[in-house]
Amino acid sequence: MNYNTVNRRPLFEAVKKHATSGAFLTVIICSFIGIGASCLLFGSVFPTILRLRDFFEVLTPNPNPAATMFDVIKFVLPFLFVLETAVSVFLAIKLVGIRRFFLGKNRNDGCIIGYIKAQRFYYIMTAVLTAVPILLTVIITFGAMLFEGDFETSIALIIFVLPIFLAEVGGIFVLYYFTYKAIKNTLTYADNALNDKPEGKVSTFAAVLSIINLVSTAVAVLEMIFIFIIGILFYALMPEIKDPFFSVFFAASFAPLASMITSMWALPFVAIPSLISSICYVKLLFGFKKDMELAKKQLTAIPAQISYISTQNENDFS
Repeated sequence: MNYNTVNRRPLFEAVKKHATSGAFLTVIICSFIGIGASCLLFGSVFPTILRLRDFFEVLTPNPNPAATMFDVIKFVLPFLFVLETAVSVFLAIKLVGIRRFFLGKNRNDGCIIGYIKAQRFYYIMTAVLTAVPILLTVIITFGAMLFEGDFETSIALIIFVLPIFLAEVGGIFVLYYFTYKAIKNTLTYADNALNDKPEGKVSTFAAVLSIINLVSTAVAVLEMIFIFIIGILFYALMPEIKDPFFSVFFAASFAPLASMITSMWALPFVAIPSLISSICYVKLLFGFKKDMELAKKQLTAIPAQISYISTQNENDFS
């Protein structure tokens, strides 16, 4: 009997092919590079954000929502960043665990399920971290208006603006829920394949999201390149501008923005690995979908091959 044929595990092999591929390894490497670059970016941008508080306070000496918001950001933002970074590192380590399992370097056959659970926590946390600043903005603005005695504007804020913000928060939670569900269905499909079960499918929603994410990331990278080019040209032309009024106007209006752009020097090291990861994710997702369809056909054909080989062996003995 040809055991090489009938003892194959086509579903497992389809998952292993992509889990040990160069594209998957690239995603892991880009994840760690992006995390490190994010730390550098935060370290350079956060002091600039704090300096912007003084800029807004000079513009509006009276108590104002912008200055108050920066006071809140000073304490909240570092905590949120550390939390998100820790979870991102945890997810990257989980990806390493998946790759090591399929390379035969560990025996954790629950690695995919573990990654699904980590993704669930990540999306819950991300939804909360996205919603909290929006709600804080509303609360701080409302509180500042009440403090200044602007009751009419406060009532208008509650009636007209607050429902919009709440709808935005609700939309964020709905989007993240369906995104997580799409990822969970696709990864459960891979976990079933790991256990030789031809159950599930690659989520169409996940496929569409991967393409949207790739396009949006590419656009963000292009915008970043454009902004940096404009910034360089602007600084190069500044010495040629002799108008003193323009110099004063620039110092008052554009200097904070220029300072923010300068502090974002590490942004390319975040954006470019993210773009590369997006390309790899699209390649992995559609390649996995194609290979799983082929693996299902091969799995269906194995019983017929076993029957045929058994019949041939019986005929040989007879």
